[in-house]
Amino acid sequence: MFSYISEYKRYVEITGFKNINYAAAHKLLKAGLSGKTIDIQFFDAELIAGIKPESTTIAAVIIGKEPKPVKEALNEITASLGGSLDETVLEISKAKEAKIMEAYDISEVQIGVVDHANRERAIANLVIEQVALLATQL
Repeated sequence: MFSYISEYKRYVEITGFKNINYAAAHKLLKAGLSGKTIDIQFFDAELIAGIKPESTTIAAVIIGKEPKPVKEALNEITASLGGSLDETVLEISKAKEAKIMEAYDISEVQIGVVDHANRERAIANLVIEQVALLATQL
């Protein structure tokens, strides 16, 4: 999913990959993409968390000021990971929802308070809140 976020004046690509090679993903993140004016973050698609050696499905978020470097980075990432593009790994199934709720200690009460009309959005917002709080404590 490629889009422009006018509020931040940035182009963003969010996509999923399956059957990835963790070592290749780790190496790519460590080395960076040469000459690119972008930011890249990988997340384990199952728990919306950092990737680990057993991660096989990931979400990649690429952010840049111009569209061309973002698209070039996506092509380089796709070639490097050894897996295949698959946006279905971004979907939240009931099983994934349960894993996320357990991993982030999210209760039904919290979901109801945050957004009782849209369960998926409420869970996403609660995860974002916890990650943001953690980042302020580092």
